[in-house]
Amino acid sequence: MTRASPHLVVLLLISFALGLSLLLVPRAGEMGLIEFRAARIERAQRTFQARWDSGERSSEVVSTLCKIAVERGDVDRAIEIMQIYVRDHGRDVEALRLLAKWQRQAQRLDDWLVTMRDISRLAPNPELDRQLLDEFQSRDMVVEARETLLRIVQRADATPNDFEDLARIEAAQGNLPAAAQTLGRLRQRDPAASRPFLTVLEVDMRIDAGDVDGAIALARAAMPRISAYGDALALVEPFDRIGRKAIADEMLDARAAKPDAPAGILALWAERAIEAKRTQVVIDRLGVQASGELAPPLLRALLRAGRFDEALSIAGKTELSDDLVEDLVRAALDRNALPLVQALLTKRGEGFQVDRPLLAGEVAFAEGRLDAARTWLARAAEAGPSPDIDNEFALIDLALRLGDRALAMPRLAAIAERAALPDGLVIELATLFDEAKRMPVALALFERVRRTRNDADAARAWSIIATWAGEGDAVRAWLDAQPVQQLHVEALAAIAGRALDSNQKALALTASEKLLLLRPDDASRSTRAAALLVSGRAAEALPLLDALPASRERDQLLRDALLSVAPRDAAAATRLAGLLQADLQDPARRDTAIAGLIDLKRWDLVLTQLDQLALRTDLPPEVQHRVAYALLEAGEGMRAAPLLRRLATIEGGSWYDAFADAMTKAGRVGELDKFEAERVAANDTRDADRRGLVARLLERGNKRSAETGLRRVASSTTDPNDVEQLFFVWGPRPTTEQLAFAEQAARRASGDVQAAWLERLNDAGAARRSVAAVTAPPRDRALDAYVQALAQIRDRATLRTELARAIGDARDPARLHRLLDVARQANELNLARRAADRWVALAPTDPRGQRELGMIAFEQEDWTNSRAALERWHATGGDFESEEFYAEILQRQRDTDGARPWYRKSLARIEAMTKPDYRARVVQAHLLHRLQRDDEADRLYRDLLAQRPDDKDLRADYLQMLLELGQLDRARAVAGPR
Repeated sequence: MTRASPHLVVLLLISFALGLSLLLVPRAGEMGLIEFRAARIERAQRTFQARWDSGERSSEVVSTLCKIAVERGDVDRAIEIMQIYVRDHGRDVEALRLLAKWQRQAQRLDDWLVTMRDISRLAPNPELDRQLLDEFQSRDMVVEARETLLRIVQRADATPNDFEDLARIEAAQGNLPAAAQTLGRLRQRDPAASRPFLTVLEVDMRIDAGDVDGAIALARAAMPRISAYGDALALVEPFDRIGRKAIADEMLDARAAKPDAPAGILALWAERAIEAKRTQVVIDRLGVQASGELAPPLLRALLRAGRFDEALSIAGKTELSDDLVEDLVRAALDRNALPLVQALLTKRGEGFQVDRPLLAGEVAFAEGRLDAARTWLARAAEAGPSPDIDNEFALIDLALRLGDRALAMPRLAAIAERAALPDGLVIELATLFDEAKRMPVALALFERVRRTRNDADAARAWSIIATWAGEGDAVRAWLDAQPVQQLHVEALAAIAGRALDSNQKALALTASEKLLLLRPDDASRSTRAAALLVSGRAAEALPLLDALPASRERDQLLRDALLSVAPRDAAAATRLAGLLQADLQDPARRDTAIAGLIDLKRWDLVLTQLDQLALRTDLPPEVQHRVAYALLEAGEGMRAAPLLRRLATIEGGSWYDAFADAMTKAGRVGELDKFEAERVAANDTRDADRRGLVARLLERGNKRSAETGLRRVASSTTDPNDVEQLFFVWGPRPTTEQLAFAEQAARRASGDVQAAWLERLNDAGAARRSVAAVTAPPRDRALDAYVQALAQIRDRATLRTELARAIGDARDPARLHRLLDVARQANELNLARRAADRWVALAPTDPRGQRELGMIAFEQEDWTNSRAALERWHATGGDFESEEFYAEILQRQRDTDGARPWYRKSLARIEAMTKPDYRARVVQAHLLHRLQRDDEADRLYRDLLAQRPDDKDLRADYLQMLLELGQLDRARAVAGPR
């Protein structure tokens, strides 16, 4: 096959294009016609434009110029000219129509709509009005739409929707009377066409216009014709909104009471009655067999009434909404019916809980999944505060149970600040704040709200919160300042009840009095009687109680009142005794009757029952206590003995004393001794009781049993006094076995208790056992006792180490004094000096420290520091020993004249003593020698040596004096063998 040459194809295309162009070029005749026509328009344009410019506005000029402009395609110029024309000729309908035509061609729709409006005003046309109305409404041109509708509703073809649209526009413009009038015209024109929702709209508008009475009359007339739930709800809601809920409830009550009341009406009535806590009325009206549209409100009423099983039965036969399932789940949670909860949730699917994170959190909490509960709670809180108060309360309650106060408290505060909360919600708020232990926060919040809003609702809410916060006096003053008729029954009942529960007696009296005035029913009488009773005005409570129908609560209050009056009123006592005696035959009242007869001290009526009760072991402890006290008060100690013995064994404490007293009075001391000996050694006896048993055993001379008890106590005690008591029982010379026991106990003990063991072992001459008992470095008092033991056994190496540690640890001058004495007795003068220096450093103003420092420094022959310290001591008083030392320092410093007055001062102190001890008499002998009263000194030395011939220090002092006097023969005799 031969391919076409590309050059040939190009030539063919060029030829075709040239031919086509020749066809498109105008012929000579056509060109002439176009040129002629253009020349004529141009001339016409110039002529009519000149007339326009000269100010002529005739229809001919306007028409020609507009046609030329349109011919040339300049529609905007035509519009401009025609707009100028119609400003002066606004009623020229044809001109307006041309203008509207060109405006639409130019897509100037807003201008077109205005022009069409003007046309409709001049030449009304139903079809045009409908067209314009659609345009006005779509563009939200309210004024124009209202004007159009006003024309439309005057015509016979107007529809109910036209009247409704007009009424809505008038309402939106704030002309509520006009709106209500429009709907009224529709109702008068065609009653059948006035649909329920239009009636609702008219009611709403009349209310907003201030014609509440007219709205009520209209609603009452309309209610019998309404049957649907939604229509009825819409009709009553406006009255709820303006605080006239009672009117709405009255209309619904009347409609629901009819035997043929529609299900929708009954359903709405039931929901509102349940909200008003009239659950039983709902159940009675609907009947437990209700079904269909009435099953959900009946189910909800049964749940509110606590009739869970019946509600569950209905739920099994009813198509449940998600809200009803949620109510069922919460009711099941309240009963801890977790399997049922899971069954309900499983049937609903996973998405049910996802959409209800708060409910999911409550379920998780009930199942013990706390982390999951917190997660769900956080998710529920993400949505912010709920407008549904019940839902918000549930969230807050879960947050508080999970301990999340940071989440709960701001939400509680936000609820509190909402305007005009119902009293019931304020009471719930108070309860939640109280459970969260944040009542001061709640009180401050409501006080601020009260000041800010300054209205009756805020003040009443404050009064409830203040009652829960314990501000009874302030609430009582507020109640007294209010007219009784302006108070709310629910708030007063809550205030009175809380005041009774929290022992705010004065407030309970005030609130209950006003409550009874406002609502003189049995509940108020009962509250008033209780307030009078707790306030000590039982006589006034009796008439109120007698007027109440019999009930368990009333009967108990009556008996309490009679019991209060009985001590002053024999008739009341007799009446009460009769009531209580009859109660003894009623198992439900028997225990209370016994308690009342005990209070009346009617032993003749109750002793048999007390005997029986005393033998029972299954009674609660408080009942056993009351029986025991009653028998003792009745002088029936031996009747009570078995019970007292049982109580002593189980509870201990004062029951041991009561049993011992009863047994002693009965002369059964041997039996008592045996019992106490058993109990003092028993493993389950508390140490506090064991100590009391020991004391009584010692009083009766049962030292052996007492020692057994004390050993049990002391072996594990934390009280050093127990150690002291045991050694007291052992006496001054414990046996080897007893000392071994003490050593083992000291080894196990620590702190002050170990110190007590060590001290007593030291005192008993068993210092080696003390040392052996210390297996770890002791501290404080125990260390001091350990040091004392080391000194007694003369373990000098260990003594130096431990004594130095004790001195370094000491922070108390008294302790340092004791350690200093140990060091001095052990002849560890350097350590004694360290203790004295530390004492002075810790308490530089303590003169006793200065004395000890001076005395130790003297023994170290540190005359300078000794003299300085003793001078500071003497500046505060002094003593014979330090004054002697000070005189000796002066003597060694060759100040004999200065020393002599101090010798005399020290001697005078001793001679002023009634009966100087041995140490003072030794110093006295030395002082007499220093004052050159040697004969007296000699006689005193000889007397002292006769008393203590083995005192080496005394013999050395005497020998020194004889050598100084040159009496060598006598000195040899004193120094020689005795």
